[in-house]
Amino acid sequence: MSASVAVKVVKNGPPQKRNEDDIADEPAHEPELDLSKGLSRLGYAPNSDTLSFARGALGLPTIPADLSHDEGNNAQTEDIMTALRSILPKLYSDLLVQNFLNIANYQYYTCFPPQLQTQCAEWWEDRAEGRRLSPEFTCLLLQVCASSTQFLEEKLRDRFESELGEKAQTLTGRFHAAAWKLSATIPPGKVGDAITMVQQLFLGALWFKYEAKMIEAWHSIGSAIRAAQESGMHKDSNSEGLSEFDREMRRRLWCIIWNADWQMSSVLSRPVHTNQRDMRLGLPSRLEGNADPEVPTPIASVAYQAQIGVIIYPLFQQLARDNSVDLTLKIEREVEKWMDTFPPVLRDIRPNKDWDEKYPYIPILRCQLNVVAYSFLLGPLKAYLVGAADPKVKGSRVEKDLRAKGVDVCLDLLDGAEKFYKLIYPASVKYFFVLFFIFDGATILCSAIAHDDKDNPSLPKRDRIVLALKNSLHLLEGVSHLSKTAVISAAALKKLLAILPLTAYERIILGLEAGPNKRVKTGSTSYTDGSTLYATASSSFGSSSGVVSTIEESKAGPQLMPAPRRSRSPSYGSETPVTRRQFGSEKLANVGSLDSSGYSSNPTPVGELVSTQQQQNLGDAVPLTSSSVTSMPLEHLENLWDWGNLNMDFSGGFPFGD
Repeated sequence: MSASVAVKVVKNGPPQKRNEDDIADEPAHEPELDLSKGLSRLGYAPNSDTLSFARGALGLPTIPADLSHDEGNNAQTEDIMTALRSILPKLYSDLLVQNFLNIANYQYYTCFPPQLQTQCAEWWEDRAEGRRLSPEFTCLLLQVCASSTQFLEEKLRDRFESELGEKAQTLTGRFHAAAWKLSATIPPGKVGDAITMVQQLFLGALWFKYEAKMIEAWHSIGSAIRAAQESGMHKDSNSEGLSEFDREMRRRLWCIIWNADWQMSSVLSRPVHTNQRDMRLGLPSRLEGNADPEVPTPIASVAYQAQIGVIIYPLFQQLARDNSVDLTLKIEREVEKWMDTFPPVLRDIRPNKDWDEKYPYIPILRCQLNVVAYSFLLGPLKAYLVGAADPKVKGSRVEKDLRAKGVDVCLDLLDGAEKFYKLIYPASVKYFFVLFFIFDGATILCSAIAHDDKDNPSLPKRDRIVLALKNSLHLLEGVSHLSKTAVISAAALKKLLAILPLTAYERIILGLEAGPNKRVKTGSTSYTDGSTLYATASSSFGSSSGVVSTIEESKAGPQLMPAPRRSRSPSYGSETPVTRRQFGSEKLANVGSLDSSGYSSNPTPVGELVSTQQQQNLGDAVPLTSSSVTSMPLEHLENLWDWGNLNMDFSGGFPFGD
């Protein structure tokens, strides 16, 4: 019988025949190692009990990551050379990396600054010496540049566009596309640096998110999760034997992608990529510098969100099947108990702001954490705002109380999102998180009005709701020239407002009809000082938003907030802030608790996040089309609206002016 003949496909060459077993790519030099590799090809997870037993019983070696990654390295060289054409000279790349660390990185803290800076220096040295470049880090560098270009402050953007002759939007798209193409050449299971691989995949998903491409973002987060699971990040015990630094980075990355997965999937009514039953979450601990214990680390918001996510995500899943009062109150108790653990520096009501000026990332953490907290509180209360409450309490005092609480929390959510908006305007307005919650909170209030009894309206604080809706529209329109998310959200919100069953005076307040004395036009609004339309201040937890409280007060016209105090301009050659946060050992449910007394840091101030001189212009205005509006992630509104009866038509134009 003749020997089996396999066909080997050579890159850029004709097929070649070879007489060897399909299971081996190379001649067998070490039979035991080859057998161990063969077992890996059966598809078992690296930490599989079956695989571990077989290797142990047969005395086979495990497969080091570098040996696994060596296969196919030569084929990737050409792909790396192609990707290098999209990387800017070192001067510009360094500016983008520093801008990323100063601004964009604080939104999720995907990269540990000292590590990224060291990796960059080594990568440029390897490139200068002609050494083999890591494909994973080449992808990460490109994704960092892509993300950074989405968050350029005006001076730096003008410099890049002037000296390079390309629009910032063109640059960010080119960086992202090059990284995505190179990433696709790295075979699953043959990743040399799992941490870097997951980082670059997650940044790629965020890029889609910031460009309002939510379907692509959701699928891309799935890719990052699969890469993390392949390396065992979903179980903290899989990190045994690694350095403490690598173990900590793996914990951080898994918390980041776990938060993104369950929160995004919940909002968009899509399935999660992770299985909570098959993961063991380890909370981040400490890597940063050593100073005052009251200062939170930049990863603090991620850690808190992961902590509560393990508890309430199963409850939210249950809520889809059971919207009983008992479950609603249980979620409310868990979230409020969690919020009570926030240290004073991160609380929304009367926070300790002693560290805000020295550590400008702290206000970002505070806003981010509390907006997320209010959204968690609002989740189970939505049913009581849209007429879908538990039938057992229909018309009862309990329903009325929960409805009133839902209004209060929704107004607090909008107030918190507005604070965040003011903080990041204009350089970071592409941050989807802020604009989405402005839109989401406003649509929930629109739905509450739509489901209110027209003949006998009973919706609490309706005057404040109307003013909050007007303010939300102004905020979205004010950055419609900077963000596609904003232009789509503003168009959809204005369309919603136009069909609501409003009183004549409410329509005048919203600018939908002209009153006796026509005042401020409800059109595109420019906030050249970074301020917002109304002075707001939330008075207490669970209270209503601080938006101007009565319609009568609005007759005086909008009251502009004073411009936010500016921090120092960024020094692009300076060291990135390094801070420290320690978490205590007490346990909450099946994850660790976070001890506010364990904070410590020793950073240098980051660059200013808000320019109050002039609006940033990212090039051409974002065009609005009907396809843009219908591609907006509006699936989650199915639970809020009866689309057929409300006659929502997104096929026409959406002029912002009256």
